[in-house]
Amino acid sequence: MLDFRKLEAKREPLKFIPQDINSLICQTVEGYRIIVEKAGLKLRTDLEMHLPLVSCDKDKLVQVISNLISNALKFTKSGEIRIATAVEGNCIKVLIRDTGIGIKKEDFPKIFETFSQVTTDLTLKVKGTGLGLALSKKIIEEHKGTIGFDSQYQKGTTFYFTLPIAEEKQWKKAS
Repeated sequence: MLDFRKLEAKREPLKFIPQDINSLICQTVEGYRIIVEKAGLKLRTDLEMHLPLVSCDKDKLVQVISNLISNALKFTKSGEIRIATAVEGNCIKVLIRDTGIGIKKEDFPKIFETFSQVTTDLTLKVKGTGLGLALSKKIIEEHKGTIGFDSQYQKGTTFYFTLPIAEEKQWKKAS
């Protein structure tokens, strides 16, 4: 909650540095691998090689990736969580896909609302603050990116976000 309030009040300025998004994803995924395997799920990555850098606040971006993996883990009883990257226009797109319970269409408008959680039999067992997705949206928007999702109830959900590719002069500074 503190992170959300700081970001909302713009008291904690973001530190934009050119980063390799795949490297950030791999570091984050390693932190979840044992938890995912203990849950009986598979965690897969399909990362496009040699992506351009993105200018981002590393810690905040890791927080977004962690929030999305954590949500996928909470709402997936069997199957897998798959993370992919790709170039899309002048952006890098990151997708986090699960084979979980999915989201009912009538709940779509609530997904990024602060303190909002949709209710299903599984969510009654899974507790949370309802801040993770709202915070993720705010962080991605502060990065001049977009965030969204596609979902089919009982079939799974894909959350995705895009980040602008860093300008070449920024890459050279990072090297």
